Parts: sequence; structure tokens; C-alpha cells
Amino acid sequence: MTSTQLPYQNFRPISGCCVTSRPLSTTLAFPPKWLKSRNLTVKTRHNLKWAVKLSLVDQSTPPKSTVDVEVERLVGFLYDDLPHLFDDQGIDRTAYDERVKFRDPITKHDTISGYLFNISLLKILFRPDFQLHWVKQTGPYEITTRWTMVMKFMLLPWKPELIFTGTSVMGINPETGKFCSHVDFWDSIESNDYFSLEGLWDVFKQLWIYKTPDLETPKYQILKRTANYEVRKYTPFVVVETNGDKLSGSTGFNNVAEYIFGKNSTTEKIPMTTPVFTQAYDAALSKISIQIVLPPEKDISSLPDPNQETVTLRKVEGGIAAVLKFSGKPTEDIVREKEKALRSSLIRDGLRHKTGCLLARYNDPGRTWSFTMFSSLFFSGLTYKGSPGGFRQSRIFEFLTGKMIETKPDTPLIPPSSSSSSSSRNLPDFKKSIKLKYVKLGYHYLITHSYLFLSPLVVLIAAQLSTFSLQDLFDLWEHLQYNLISVIICSALLVFLLTLYFLTRPRPVYLVNFSCYKPEESRKCTKKIFMDQSRMTGTFTEENLQFQRKILERSGLGESTYLPEAVLKIPPNPCMKEARKEAEAVMFGAIDELLAKTSIKPKDIGILIVNCSLFNPTPSLSAMIINHYKLRGNIISYNLGGMGCSAGLISIDLAKDLLQVHPNSYALVISMENITLNWYFGNDRSKLVSNCLFRMGGAAILLSNRWSDKRRSKYRLVDTVRTHKGADDKCFSCVTQEEDSEGKIGVTLSKELMAVAGDALKTNITTLGPLVLPMSEQLIFFATLVGKKVFKMKVKPYIPDFKLAFEHFCIHAGGRAVLDELEKNLHLSDWHMEPSRMTLYRFGNTSSSSLWYELAYTEAKGRMKKGDRTWQIAFGSGFKCNSAVWKALKTINPAKEKSPWMDEIHQFPVDVPKISTI
Repeated sequence: MTSTQLPYQNFRPISGCCVTSRPLSTTLAFPPKWLKSRNLTVKTRHNLKWAVKLSLVDQSTPPKSTVDVEVERLVGFLYDDLPHLFDDQGIDRTAYDERVKFRDPITKHDTISGYLFNISLLKILFRPDFQLHWVKQTGPYEITTRWTMVMKFMLLPWKPELIFTGTSVMGINPETGKFCSHVDFWDSIESNDYFSLEGLWDVFKQLWIYKTPDLETPKYQILKRTANYEVRKYTPFVVVETNGDKLSGSTGFNNVAEYIFGKNSTTEKIPMTTPVFTQAYDAALSKISIQIVLPPEKDISSLPDPNQETVTLRKVEGGIAAVLKFSGKPTEDIVREKEKALRSSLIRDGLRHKTGCLLARYNDPGRTWSFTMFSSLFFSGLTYKGSPGGFRQSRIFEFLTGKMIETKPDTPLIPPSSSSSSSSRNLPDFKKSIKLKYVKLGYHYLITHSYLFLSPLVVLIAAQLSTFSLQDLFDLWEHLQYNLISVIICSALLVFLLTLYFLTRPRPVYLVNFSCYKPEESRKCTKKIFMDQSRMTGTFTEENLQFQRKILERSGLGESTYLPEAVLKIPPNPCMKEARKEAEAVMFGAIDELLAKTSIKPKDIGILIVNCSLFNPTPSLSAMIINHYKLRGNIISYNLGGMGCSAGLISIDLAKDLLQVHPNSYALVISMENITLNWYFGNDRSKLVSNCLFRMGGAAILLSNRWSDKRRSKYRLVDTVRTHKGADDKCFSCVTQEEDSEGKIGVTLSKELMAVAGDALKTNITTLGPLVLPMSEQLIFFATLVGKKVFKMKVKPYIPDFKLAFEHFCIHAGGRAVLDELEKNLHLSDWHMEPSRMTLYRFGNTSSSSLWYELAYTEAKGRMKKGDRTWQIAFGSGFKCNSAVWKALKTINPAKEKSPWMDEIHQFPVDVPKISTI
């Protein structure tokens, strides 16, 4: 066994050194006054087209900075920040001016949001691997980085790798201390100006079809990729080799293959790797060995000895090599041609290599089409030609950086990270970043306002109009002025389209106002009162009393929820009379307050919808309201029962549909639940949970389709989405009202409830997403879906960021576990969940009306601003998941509002412990 080494040395710039500046920026408004433009040209042509060139900026006379710009600190910051470019953490956007200029040969962005959107799109279409080599100051207000980026294009079946290396020149704004420009230079092209056709071709030519086996290969790092070859740094690896006949030959392959297949001293079978090397040791390419690389975890000292004397093991210490990749069958003539081409390129670039070369073949020639074969030609031991006196190994760094910099030969090319120094590399005086959580706001801004994505027709029209000059428009007017037929046809078409639009567009539905019922103080039930009452009823076993105690302690309910009088009495008095009494108190209390708020007369109401899941008397609840308020005789009334906690949004959706066909109408919606006749007095634990969570409450909502009501209304209904999973038996039976073994009626909550709710939510938001999400999120979701379903890519399902579509969330306060799961799955913050958690704490689960207590909380906190969007989402038996989306028509002034929160809103939010001991 022998050991050889490919000589190399790694280098890093001397800390703090300043080199010749390559000042790069643009002159589009953002540079300070001291910047001297050298190459900005803006030309006005006959067709009003604009041409703007990227400018070079002289930094020779920098002004006095208005902030203390610590460039060395920024250098350290980039060492820590840029490696996160494509991971979940992302780069810190607060380090950049909002109007920062990003340029590379084929893309440009004028805002940090646009740049971050581009990064996210690359993460979907590719699998980027970004490696930062070094960062250094190269000017008074300029920092240069060197990097390598390898991207696997996942949408093509053969998944080609696109490799880019280069430098980024980052300009610093002396007035803010933030980065104001970022210009990339690729090593592989000469023309790095935007838009570079050479750069576009460089991308396309890397998409060529080839196939390599899914086997382990020697590990390497790409240091530089030029137009003709790559410079790689290889880690040590072990090969088994024997003599060969020629570079493209296969003589000796069976001998080395037999070694890994078990013909060795211990009969150990070793996994196959790729590529197969053939190495020439002399300039004439006549002394050849053929080699198979052994798995990287194999150490040469632990490997079995070959059985044949002509087969040997050798450790290659790694090093720096120049590599030329090519496709097709590697015949001897082609290999020698590639060898000459690579040698010529190295000589042209002032590089020298060790004598001989290596050919790497990645495919089995008997099982691979020739045009998909992939091979590489290597020259190892690169050195740089320095002075006439010879080659200086330390100057290889000049070639890798593109700059003539003296370096320390024993310093690593890539500086090691240090956890102890990472804290000192934070940006001074900047607000702390929230990583990539807000990057999608940039996507939303960029794509949603890019109307070219809306329709190919818009693209064609915009392209045509862009060629019009003022003279063209004047000529068009003169043509129409004297062409009566053209004028008539155009006018008729315009009238027809406008008429069609006004006749087919849906009527807007406005939420004029709403009210939530707040029971009397005598109805308050603390958790201690609840337990005492349960004990005094004498119907619960001690074990089930302790079970209810545990549920209460972990429920998220507070000490001020409400229960009806019939339940709080000892003994309890659940009867029809008491149930009607509870229903009247809730419904009439909420409606009285709503009529007072809106000042409408009861006879103006044309549509009435009442939903109460478990109490459906005769006459109905809707009839009770009609009788009490003497509503008109032709009122359209509905009474919805048995539809669970999501019935409130079903009522809203029904009212919306009715308002589409009944013009100039008001719709009154009542959402409530009745506790009196639905209190469970048995010992089935699956039915006892509802006793612990459900509480007394209700809400009244007034909707209108009158244009005159828009000014005084609070919200406009944007969309409703209803999802019903009742066709599935498991979903259908997860919430069921039934008798227990003793004949006592209660509502059973299945253990499958959370899984069923999650499935219904997934279906609902998949439907809702295209209706409300910005185009940016839809594109990313679609790209992920295509990659997963069509190209069978192993990618995680993309969960859209609904925070880009909504400012406020009203999630049914069904229980603490439900809220916890939704917060985690939708990636919501404590601020977004606060209305739901405080409603559960203060009022408990009031069933379908809980959404309106949550909206009232948001208003009472003064959070609702004009244009804000609110997502209400509720779950119900059956199993159903329903959503409603509202847009605020005005900013809500809490001082002018009357709601159950107003007298105590200053006490909230409160900290709700996970376990509140009773």
C-alpha cells in the first residue's frame, strides 16, 4: 500500500487588508451625492422606450458618513449571514436599504423584497447549495465576497446541476450604514452587464442531458468555474488500482472490480462507487492505471489486501484540480482532444499542472446511451505562474479570486466559523431581524403588482402600447375622428362589455354591524363553582369529577364564563321552559343591542336566519324572533339545526346567496347555542368534555346589499368557503349526540376529532387559497405541487403563508388543543391567536357565536384598520370546516363601540397557564 498527494495550499486574505477597489453601483436616485456617475445613459426614442445601463461609481472621494459605518463589523456580519441565503433562516433583510439595487448578468431587482422573492423562487425550482469562500473590504464603502453556488434543477427528469462561481460587490450607504447595492460577477462569462445573452446561454448550456448512477463519489468543493473548466478542491480518498492500456480503455477493470466484489483477503464485499478513473502519469499519456474509488468511510489501514499482486491500494491525499466536463462516449480521440483543450485553457490562464491527467467515467458503457454519458478530464496539482523565475504555489489564490493579493500560504481558503465570535458579528444599531418570516411580504409586493402575470392578453397589449409614441396616439385619434363606422363599432363594443360586467358581477354584501350577548353577572360560573355544582348534583362518580377537574384545569377557560340559570340551580332544572328562557335572553339581548346600534326598524329586515345546533323547539327559534319583533309577513326565514359550531358561517353563506337574488335587503343572522337541555348528567367521559368547555352566549349580525349602506358598514364579505366531509364515516361520527348506557343524552367527542379537523382544514384552505392568497404564494404552491405530483420530487408540501392574505384571524375557540394545533400548522404568532385565546378564556366555547366575540375583541383593542382582512374559520359536527373572509371598510374606533369587552378590555391579554389548578 502506498500513499500519494496532490499538492495544494489554501489561502485566505490577510485580515483587514484593503485592495484595489472595483466600485460598482447604479445611479438611479439612491447613491449619495458624492458618487460620480461614469456610465449612466438614458435615451428617449421615438417609441418612448427606455434604456438604462448599470453604472460604475467612483468611490475615491467619499463624504463624511452620517453614521459610524464599521466596515469590519459588516465583513464579519456577512460571514455569518450569507451562508443562510437559501436555508429556512434566510438573510437579514434589515441589513439592506429598502431600495437596494441587485444585479447579476440575467436578473435585476430594485428592492430587497424583489430580491428575496427571487431567492424563494430559486428554492422551489432548484436545490441551491451556496458556499461562501471569503469576505473582504475592497473600498471605503465596498465589500467583496467570493462564493460558489450549485443548483439542481428539479423540474427536468435528469435533474441537471447548474454551477456558478463568482464575486459579489456590495456597496454600503454611508448615510444609513446599510447595503445599498449588490452586483454579481460570474467567473464563467466575460459580459457581466445586465442583460447578458452570454449569461443566459451559460445557464442553458448547463441543462444538457446526461445520466450518472446514484452512487457515492469523492467529495470535493468547487472553487471556481470558468467558461471552459472547473477548479475543484478534493478531500482525500482511497482507490484500488491496476495497470491499464489507454485513457479510454477498460483493460484491468475486471481485476479491480473483482476486489470490491469480494475477491480479497477477507472476501469482504465493498459497495460500488463512481467514477472509474484512468490516470496517465506521463506527458505522452502512455503509462496508464485504472482505478475504482472506494467508499469514503473506508480507511486504507482497515481495508482487506488484494488477492492479486498487480492490484494495489493507494490513498490520494486530495488537492486542487482543474476539471473539464463533457458528454458522449469518451473515445481515445475525444479524450486526447479534451486533454489538449484543457491544457490550452490552463496555459492561457497562467496555470501549470502536474504531468499527466485523469479521465473520470461515470457510466456503464453497456447500459447507457452514448449521448447521455458523462465524463470528466482532470489535471491535478495546479500552480500559478508568477515571476520569470518560476511558478509560485502561493499565487494560485490570485487565480481563484481574480485579484492580485499577497496571502499567507498557511491560512485556509474558507475561514472557520467560531461560535464565540458570532455574537460580535451582528450589525450595529440595526433592529433585530425576523429572518425570512417577512420575506414573503416581498413576494406579495413584487408579484401581486406585476400585472404581466395576470394574462397573456395583458402582455400582448402592454407590448403593443409600449411602442406607441405621442404622435402615434394623435394619428389614431385623427383616424377615428373621420371614421364613423370604427367609432360606432368601438362604442358598441364598449357599451356591451360594460353592460355584461354590471349584469353579471355579484352584489356586494356588507356587514353593517354586529353585537354579542353578555349575560348577567348572576350567570357567572367560576371553575370552583362548576366543580361544586357538579359534585352537588350527585350524578357523577368521584373518578369522573376528577376527570372534569383535569379538563377544566387544562381547558384555557377563565373564572368569568357564564352558564344558564337552570344548570346552576341545585338541583338543576333542565326543562323546555328554562331552555326557552335561555334562548330568549340570548337572542333578544343580542338583537336589541344590534337594532340600537344600526337604528333600523324591525320591519326593514327581509331575511332572517337563526342557527342553534342542539335546541330546536316548535315553534322555531326564528318564529320566536318574528313574533317578538313583529317582523313583516313576507320575511324569508330559516332555522338551521344540528350543524355544530360551524353553523354561524353556514348562516352567513346562506345569507350571502339570498342577498344575491333579493335586492335592497337586510339579512339578520343569529348564531347561538343552548346549554339548558344539553347538559350531560352521566358518566361517559367522551360526553363530559362538552360540559367543561361549552358556555352561554350568542351573536346577532346585520348584513345588507344596499349600496347606500356601504359608507356606514364595517366590513364587506369577500369570500366564503364551505367544506363538508360527511361522506367519510369516520368524519361523520366524530361528534355525535347520543344516549349513553344509562339512557342519558350527551354529545360524544371522538378521539379522532383532531385528525378529522386537520383533514377538513387542509381541504378548506386548499380551496380558499386561490381565492385570497397573493399571486406569489400561489406560484410557489403550484410549483411545489407540480414538482411533487408530476416529477415525483421528494419535497415537503408547501404550506402557504396566510399572514400575507389576512391581518386578523378569528379561529373558533373550541378548546385549547384546537387553538394550539392551528397556531402551529398555520405558523401564526401569539398576536394573531390572542382574540381566540382571550375569547376562550373570558367566555368559553360559545359555539358558533365565538367568532363574533373574537372579532369584537379585535375591534375593542383598536387593531382593525381600513382595508384589513379578517379570516373567520370554524369547525362543526358532520364534519364541516367553513371559512369567511371580511375586508374592513373603515378604521374601527373602539371608543365609539359597544361590545361585551369594552368595560374590561384594558385587563387583556392575560397570561393563561397551561394548567390552572382549581
